[in-house]
Order: sequence, then structure tokens, then C-alpha cells
Amino acid sequence: SIFDILYSFFLFFLGTWMAPVETGSLWAKGNMASCTAQGFFFMFGGSGEVFYQGAISLNIWLLIVFGWKQDKFAEKVEKPMHIIIITLTFLLAGIPLAFQNYGP
Repeated sequence: SIFDILYSFFLFFLGTWMAPVETGSLWAKGNMASCTAQGFFFMFGGSGEVFYQGAISLNIWLLIVFGWKQDKFAEKVEKPMHIIIITLTFLLAGIPLAFQNYGP
């Protein structure tokens, strides 16, 4: 999913590159703005990844345990599930951004 890509990219590929040079971190080349962006996308991707894993588990549980068909899941659960997950993900990533809590 896009959340897995964001999480992996900002955590494993960029690593400490976006950290401010002043921190003295290995390979740090960024500034506070790049560090804040990395923190936001790390939190956005990480929380979205967990929520969507839960959604997949819910889907499988409803299919197997309760015998739901995929059409029933799509009709009753899928749209509200996406709205709830994306809203929660933006909230979890946005609240620290609003209070300037991202950074080294």
C-alpha cells in the first residue's frame, strides 16, 4: 500500500539524511523543515500501515468466521473503513505537526 511505501521510504531509505546537520547524526544533511516532513510522513505511513493491516484482518475474519461475501463487505464496511482510517491517520500525523513536536 502507499502507507507501506511512505513508511519504508522515510525510515529505511532516507534514514538520517533529513535530520538537521546540527544534530551531529551520521549522514545528517537536512534542516528542521526536512526533519519535520520526515516525522510527519513516518507517522502517517506507520499508522496507516497498522490500520490497514487491521482492516485486512477484519475482512478475512468476517469472510471466514461469519461467512460474509466480498460484496457484502464492500457494501457495508469498506467505504466507512477507508474514511475512518484516513481520518485517524491524518489526525495522528497532524496533531504533532500542529504542536511542532516533530524534530530531533
